[in-house]
Amino acid sequence: MSKKVSPEYEDLFMLTREEVEEMRNDAQNGDEQAAIAYANWLVWVDDNDADSYEKARLILEELYKGGSMEAASALYELCFKGLGGPVDRERAARLLEESLAAGCEYAYRKKLRNMVFGLRGMKADPQQALDDVLAAIALREEQDLPSDPWLTYYRGCAVEQLQNRTAALPFFEEAAQGGVVRAWLDVAVAYGYGDDTEMVDQDVYMRWLAKGAGQGNAECAFLYALESMSDYENLPMFTRLFALKDFFLKLRSAYRNGAVTAAVILGDIYYNGEYDQEVDMYKAWTWYEKAAKKLDITALEKMFAMIKHGKVERSQEEADEIALWGARLESKYLLGETVIAFTQGRLQEHADEISRYYEPIFDSDDFCDGWSAPDNDTWVHIDDDDLPDDDGRFDAYS
Repeated sequence: MSKKVSPEYEDLFMLTREEVEEMRNDAQNGDEQAAIAYANWLVWVDDNDADSYEKARLILEELYKGGSMEAASALYELCFKGLGGPVDRERAARLLEESLAAGCEYAYRKKLRNMVFGLRGMKADPQQALDDVLAAIALREEQDLPSDPWLTYYRGCAVEQLQNRTAALPFFEEAAQGGVVRAWLDVAVAYGYGDDTEMVDQDVYMRWLAKGAGQGNAECAFLYALESMSDYENLPMFTRLFALKDFFLKLRSAYRNGAVTAAVILGDIYYNGEYDQEVDMYKAWTWYEKAAKKLDITALEKMFAMIKHGKVERSQEEADEIALWGARLESKYLLGETVIAFTQGRLQEHADEISRYYEPIFDSDDFCDGWSAPDNDTWVHIDDDDLPDDDGRFDAYS
């Protein structure tokens, strides 16, 4: 390709069909950077290929055999989650350590994310993450290297966990200006919510969401559309029709551009009959399924709950497979359901995976901390503060 291809999540959704095809051709012609970006595109973006995970894993395995540490870093995620092949968390850990030892910047970002938020089996330690980031920034300054906006971004993430959003805001703004697309959402939240859980300035929040959307942040576009409907109930009926049409168009667009939560919200609308829509379990399931295919934990939990409480007619086998996918993605609720299914004699073909990775967590003393099972007629609810978003950050909208 004429420009370097970024393998980052948000950047891949910005590619046109022509650019994707060019990236695929470059990958086939031996361009390692393009191949890694194409593999990530298959995992995160592609909606049309049922074998996209397997294809991505094959590409990355070949690159790793050739010595690519960026491929090792990407394989780490697939091995940990069981995408395109078996779950193998021991190998995932080795791949991450190997790519870190080789100085792979993508691996380092994954380590920082895990350390800040306590992901992928790593205990949350934002102070250590901050210390590491500051040391890395100092080293770059000593070597007269340009600043790395991703280090600035994770500095902001660590400061937010340790202090508050206001203290983290300057780092999020710097990272956003430096090209970290996801940082625009953090900026909007910091301006709109301050250090509170309730919004303190809607106008400012909307302005920053609009700016983030203009920079390619699909989550900002989704939240702007959602916030624009806050006064829906007070609109005249004729105005409602136009507002509703625009709202649905914006939600679908945001989903196509990478805001998976937009699909979950569309599912909720049809499940609950919101915004003057009829309750429609088929449409609700369809949108939850779209989000689940993008590895959204909440969507998987809701699909499982729909089966469990008789909202849709699906087999026990499908419910068990959904639970297993959720366990792989670190859903505490679905991990519990997976182990329960296993102890009842189901999912036996996954015995090694369940007994090695999920039973020990399920049996631990702190498993039920902050977790509640679903009521008969309502969704499972886990405090949003305890659930990571798709990018590894935590929901700021609880």
